[in-house]
Amino acid sequence: MPFTNRDFYFAPELSEEAVSVTLSGDEYRHLARAARHRAGDVVGLTNGTGLVAAARVESIGRDRAVLLVEELFPGYGEPAVQLTLAVGLIVPSRFEWLVEKAVEVGVTRIVPLVTQWSERRRGVRLERLRRIAVAATKQCQRAVVPGVAEPVGLPERLETVDQFDLTVLAEAESETSAAATLQRTAQWTEGERSVLALVGPEGGFSAQERQLAAGAGAVEANLGPRRLRTETAALHLSILLLNIPTR
Repeated sequence: MPFTNRDFYFAPELSEEAVSVTLSGDEYRHLARAARHRAGDVVGLTNGTGLVAAARVESIGRDRAVLLVEELFPGYGEPAVQLTLAVGLIVPSRFEWLVEKAVEVGVTRIVPLVTQWSERRRGVRLERLRRIAVAATKQCQRAVVPGVAEPVGLPERLETVDQFDLTVLAEAESETSAAATLQRTAQWTEGERSVLALVGPEGGFSAQERQLAAGAGAVEANLGPRRLRTETAALHLSILLLNIPTR
């Protein structure tokens, strides 16, 4: 692991052609003041769109630092499964926790869902959620900052089902276990796959919403006998789907 115990910084300007990168603002303050790096130190950079680099600090000025790019690692830390996690809106503080942990385990995109029993849309602070996603990306050393989408209704989200290899809806009352649902992937060969996970708010999805999802092609998965909070169920299902074995 080339970045074990190394700090990571967000550098959108990083590219395959870049020789050097300049950090300013919050990234500069973290590097120079919080982490107290000095010239010669090697750190990690991520541009948030698929590229990671090892970079050596060349100089630290009053309000910016210049780093020299030493080695590139395209796709570093990214899973083979591209997972979009659509979750019914819950209390903001718990949704923020979920965004952080979903990024850490490898989710590609997070979509707040407006459902029959979800919290109100007005409680969503998108800019804060996106800042949390950036911070979590640096912490877990990923090449891609997962997107946090605008809240959307379940019917609109289901219109995109055809874009995915598999759509799974978490449902405590389903007779189909998660293991049985994942058997659908038994013939998948190695390579990138796209999966959509649907998790309801507290109280789950209504019968009408379940029927709508089934009609769109979603398959249900029961996550076990214990009653899980929305954020726990979402994280549990994400980990299962991100670790689908391939042939």
